[in-house]
Amino acid sequence: MRADRDKAISWVLDFIDMDLESMSDSDLMKAGIDLHDNLFPDHAIPLHSRGDGPERLKDVQTRLSDFFHRCLLPALVGRKKRTDSIPLPVRPEKWDRWFWVDKQDGKLHFAEAGEGSSWADDALESLLHLLRYGDSLPTASFQRCEECQRWFFQHRKKRFCSIHCNWRFNSRMQRGEAGSIKREKYNKKQRKVMRARYQREVRKKHPKARVKRRAPL
Repeated sequence: MRADRDKAISWVLDFIDMDLESMSDSDLMKAGIDLHDNLFPDHAIPLHSRGDGPERLKDVQTRLSDFFHRCLLPALVGRKKRTDSIPLPVRPEKWDRWFWVDKQDGKLHFAEAGEGSSWADDALESLLHLLRYGDSLPTASFQRCEECQRWFFQHRKKRFCSIHCNWRFNSRMQRGEAGSIKREKYNKKQRKVMRARYQREVRKKHPKARVKRRAPL
């Protein structure tokens, strides 16, 4: 389904920029579950946080990031002719396939593995399948955030990848660039606000006191 494909591609771009090393065990567990749901729907993978799970997640992230920046991004930003394209990674050899039943949903699933095949190999193969599945994807759906410069996937034209980046951009525009006249006016206004706030706090604690000194900045 197109919605599932769009959701998976969008998650991959988010996953590429995740700071896995600073994530808690529960967040790593969620990343593993999201990896399973988006790229491994037909695979049985261990999702516990112990063992080599975090290292394998990092391997997947590295492989997907390398593919995006080395192969996909050049095609998005200017390579037009087929002869300009960069060769894609070769698919790993599959030597074993089997059916298995998930204990939670009780459904029959199909899985495969092979020599040299890993989470990273299978994740990349799944992403390649998504990119070529169904209708061709418009390049305009791959967009770059004006604030954080991260790539994100969205069919509707957007300037920012999230509402937080929108807020940061608007706040920066309101303050003005460092050293500009607008920033000096903003800083002057903020000093006035802080001074008035300091005076109110002092008078609240000491109604009869005279506030002579300025608020600390």
